[in-house]
Amino acid sequence: MKKTMVALALFLVLLTGTASAANNYSPFLSWAVQYASYNESKLKDPYTGWHVLSDDYAQPNYIDGFSLEWDYYAFTNLDGKFTGTIGITINDPRAHLGNDSGWVVPGVFPSLQPSGGNAAIIGRFADGTKKAEFLHFGLFNGTTKTAGKDLRTFDCTMDNGTGYSRQYPLPDGAGGYAGIKLEGESPTMQWNLTVTPLWPERIADRGKTWRIGDDVGVLPAEHFTVNSIWLSIQVKGTITRKNLHETLEIDAIGYREDSFGRYAFVTGGWDFTFGLDPVNKTEFMIQTFYPFSKKLDFMYVQFEHDGQDVFREFRADKGQLGWEHPEWHWNDAAKICHPSTTKIVAEDSDYIVEITADIEQEYAPILSDITIMTKLYVITELMPDFVGTVKEKATGKTVAVLNGTGGGEFSTLRNLSGLQPTDGMCTSTFKPFFRMPFPR
Repeated sequence: MKKTMVALALFLVLLTGTASAANNYSPFLSWAVQYASYNESKLKDPYTGWHVLSDDYAQPNYIDGFSLEWDYYAFTNLDGKFTGTIGITINDPRAHLGNDSGWVVPGVFPSLQPSGGNAAIIGRFADGTKKAEFLHFGLFNGTTKTAGKDLRTFDCTMDNGTGYSRQYPLPDGAGGYAGIKLEGESPTMQWNLTVTPLWPERIADRGKTWRIGDDVGVLPAEHFTVNSIWLSIQVKGTITRKNLHETLEIDAIGYREDSFGRYAFVTGGWDFTFGLDPVNKTEFMIQTFYPFSKKLDFMYVQFEHDGQDVFREFRADKGQLGWEHPEWHWNDAAKICHPSTTKIVAEDSDYIVEITADIEQEYAPILSDITIMTKLYVITELMPDFVGTVKEKATGKTVAVLNGTGGGEFSTLRNLSGLQPTDGMCTSTFKPFFRMPFPR
């Protein structure tokens, strides 16, 4: 395995050029940490341009083909009639590992990445129907396919006119911005949504909302930054089911994340869950990246205790966070073993947090055959119900509760061997791997 990855690294060096130190980047320090230091104001700005389109990312780097960034919006309608996700991604924007022809080297080496702009909409409707639709727009061309380097904009249309995705900040009339507009159309759905922070007064209390994983992969210099830029969001607008001529009014709450890096995620993946409880004003988000990263195994929790807002970060590498998936099952459409439940325990000097998320079959896989990588790899969008408590450690008193429907993702390589393991086989194989011991 290691020899294979070294060979791939050498191939990428030839393909993309050697790395160069630019903008005073030291070759002896983590590039991702230096980027965050130079660009802290951008990491705090929910309307900033796409990081992977910045001048820093445009500098030659041997793994630039694995550059990717997503702006992720997941939400649940307050009336329960819709739960889902809209994601916008930029992959390999400088076209090292893919292009619109479908070949890196014509007739010899096919595209690996869905290079350029992409979007997806995933949803569960009141009748139980789940849909996941993926749009690959291709490379940016400055006209029908654009994305903002300095401002968080995205405007792409399919070449055949069958779909589009737009994202742009909404002016507040005073020289700033007051939210994000999301518009788009896929084969069976159309959306027109406005996204704003749910509890804006909490943002200042959180301080830094990103963690840097410069330990995510097997290739030297791989890195990924997870930025929970809006830990809680409000979403209003409409989603139309075109085939049913049905338009849903959206009044929802959820989570927004802007994450980016140079990450060959096919060598691993991520496993994350979030939830908001608007009645009790509690929220949580747990991220885990496997099998290498320790720096991206963490959880944010925010709640009220005696009328005061409390925001805590729990980290697995400090012994504060553990999780497991006690039950698994086989999903034949996705061709993967998938977790059915998630149990989380977090503990610091003041609080103990316990959360259970019931996933069961409430998720939708994003399936695509655009490139080799998308055929071999799958991301599932979760729609779990969750319950939990926050207890004061000194007294054992419950100071906050969590209850509702949340979201998240699970990603992994697909099993295309033709074998169909039993649910029991899935549990015995994957339960020991996807876990971190509980703090106590």
